[in-house]
Amino acid sequence: MKLKMTKRIFCLLSCLLVCALLSCTAFAGEAAWSLSYDEETLTYGEITFTLYEPYFPLRVVGDVVYCYNYVLNDYRSVDTNAEHDPTYADIYDVIYTTERGREALDRLMEGEADSYMLTSKYDASAPISRELVNYVFLAGTNGRETRTFDVEDLEDALYYTLLGVDEYGYYGCAYGAVYLVEGHLYYVHYMDLGNQYFDAYGNFSYRRGTVEAVRLTKDQRLSLKNTEGEMIYRPLEYVTMEHSGGIGIQGTVDSSSRSAFTTGMVVFGFLIPAPLLMVGLLFPRSAKRGYAKYWYVLAGIAALWMLLSVLLMVIVL
Repeated sequence: MKLKMTKRIFCLLSCLLVCALLSCTAFAGEAAWSLSYDEETLTYGEITFTLYEPYFPLRVVGDVVYCYNYVLNDYRSVDTNAEHDPTYADIYDVIYTTERGREALDRLMEGEADSYMLTSKYDASAPISRELVNYVFLAGTNGRETRTFDVEDLEDALYYTLLGVDEYGYYGCAYGAVYLVEGHLYYVHYMDLGNQYFDAYGNFSYRRGTVEAVRLTKDQRLSLKNTEGEMIYRPLEYVTMEHSGGIGIQGTVDSSSRSAFTTGMVVFGFLIPAPLLMVGLLFPRSAKRGYAKYWYVLAGIAALWMLLSVLLMVIVL
């Protein structure tokens, strides 16, 4: 009789343990970062990113970068462009994109930007309208004054870079630059130049060669004044995403998952074992119940279970 009762108690507690662990993994979020052996594919839960190698350098122009620190098996970190359903992922400047992100970046590489920014030599920036870009920078050379420069003469000149920005507002690509030379502004459109004008990293090179630049008219220069006045330095905000390593949980715990996990742990970790704790402490005082030692064992197990629940919540949250 005693043996049967002990088996039933341990069977019940085992079931409760399994339920709580299932609730822990389900509610805490099962998404985990994984990089393929050939490092061509990166996955996060059901989201798949593939390696993207741009032929023009890309820079982050978004306001926020979401950082998943040390989430890969080799303890490398992953940065993304969004907290939920990201389009881009970055592993130490190596870019991975979803399919829709690849299409967006391909359009950006082909000169089909969704929006534009003007940045200074010292990284101050401001948005610039498409109409102004078309009027000042993309009007072509027909009927406009041009001048041929040795690229070395442009290296030390004050300049602004025209950035095309992808449709998600995260990556920017240098389409050209406007240089201040001898009191006049001249624009060089990078997208029309051959590979010999760029260094190994895809940046415009000032080592050797000549380049043709278009001189901006007085009206075009005046049109840029407002944009120049709006240029400010915008530091990136880095948001560290929470993750847990242990008990098979890895990834983020967003607000809804955190709330659901907390609710599950309160039910399975405290409300269910609490009656068992009370029974285990009260029944040994009853002469009718007997088996005081077993009731105290039940109380001890229930108390241990509640303690483990507290530890799980501390680890995950």
